[in-house]
Amino acid sequence: MTNTDTDKLIKELEEITGKTYEPIDVDNIPCEEISDQAVLDKQPLVSVNMITYNHEPYIAQAIEGVVNQKTDYPFELIIGEDCSTDRTREIVLEYQKKYPDIIRVLYSENNLGARRNGLRTEKACRGKYIAYCEGDDYWIRDDKLQIQVSYLEEHPDVGMVHSRAIVNYLTEDIKKVSSKPISLEHENRKTRMGIYLTANNFIITCTVVFRANYLKLFHTDSIILCNLLHIGDVQRWVKVISETPIHFFDEILGVYNKLPISATKPSCKHKYLEAIKMERCLYLFYLQGCNLFPRMEAGVSTKFFRRQLRMAIKCRIMKDAKEAYYELKRLKALSYKDFILFFLFCCSFKSMIFDTLLYKVIR
Repeated sequence: MTNTDTDKLIKELEEITGKTYEPIDVDNIPCEEISDQAVLDKQPLVSVNMITYNHEPYIAQAIEGVVNQKTDYPFELIIGEDCSTDRTREIVLEYQKKYPDIIRVLYSENNLGARRNGLRTEKACRGKYIAYCEGDDYWIRDDKLQIQVSYLEEHPDVGMVHSRAIVNYLTEDIKKVSSKPISLEHENRKTRMGIYLTANNFIITCTVVFRANYLKLFHTDSIILCNLLHIGDVQRWVKVISETPIHFFDEILGVYNKLPISATKPSCKHKYLEAIKMERCLYLFYLQGCNLFPRMEAGVSTKFFRRQLRMAIKCRIMKDAKEAYYELKRLKALSYKDFILFFLFCCSFKSMIFDTLLYKVIR
C-alpha cells in the first residue's frame, strides 16, 4: 500500500469521526508494573496478553483459564488493567499475589482506552509466542497453549494458529459454536487476504497464538497505531496473514463473550454507526493494497452498507440511511427487506403507525 492510499484512508477516518489523526507513540504510553521479578521466569516461551476494564463478573474466570494451563514450558500472563471503576483491579492484584511466578500487572493513573492498553501490554511481552485472552473471555481447555504452541514449534512455516470458540451472546442468553473458516494454511498471500477480507471476521481473538516477531510489524504500522479506529484485531490479523500461512484447529478452545458494551459495539448507537463506516473504509483499503479491489469491492461494500442502513434507521439519521440505500441500489444489491425498511423509515417521520411497523421489522 502506498503512502497516498494510507493518507486517503486517514482523511476518510477524520471525516467520519470529526477528529484529527495522531499516531499512538507506543514507547510513551503510561505504564507501571506490579510483579515479583524474583520468582518470574526470565525466559517464558509464551506471553499471554490480557487487557481488562470493568470486567468484575468475568475477570476471575479469564485468569483461571490461563494460570491452569498444563505446559512443559514456562509462560507468563500480562494483565493490562485500565483504571476500572469496579473491583476488577482488586481481583487482578489478588491473583497476582496468588500466582507471582506467572502474573504481571500493568496499570496507570488514568484510563488509556483499549487501543493504548493493548499496545502497552503487547510491548511488555517477552515470550517467543503471543496468546490473547481478553478479560471478559476465557479458555475452556487446560491444554490449549500446549497443543497450539507445539504445532507452531513443529511447523516453522506457519506464523499463527487459531481455533473454534463458543460465542456467548450474554444479553440474549444464546450460545453458538463459531463457524469453520476456509483454510488459510496452504494458500498464497493474495488468496489468503481475499478470503479473510471477504468473509466475516472468523478469527476469534481468545483462540489466537502467533510468533512474537510480528509484534514489530504491529508497532510500526500507521493504521494499527491510528488513534481514530475503535477496533484493532482486523489490522493485526491482516498484517499476519499478509506475511505467513495460518493454521486452524477444528476444536473448541475458548469462549468469546459478546457483551452489550464493547469496542466493536459501543453502548451509543451513533458510535456503532461510526464504527461500521470506519470498518468499511478499512476493509476496502486492505483490498486495494493487495490488488483485489475491483473484483471484491462489491461484496464487501454490500455487507457494510447493509449494516449501515439498519443502524442509521435505528439512530434515525436520514443522511446515513439515504447514503446506504442508494449505494446498495448502485451495487445492484438492494434486497426486498432493504427496500421495505427504508420505505417504512421515510414514512415514519409522517405517522406513528409506520414507526410501529418499522420497529417490528427491524428488531
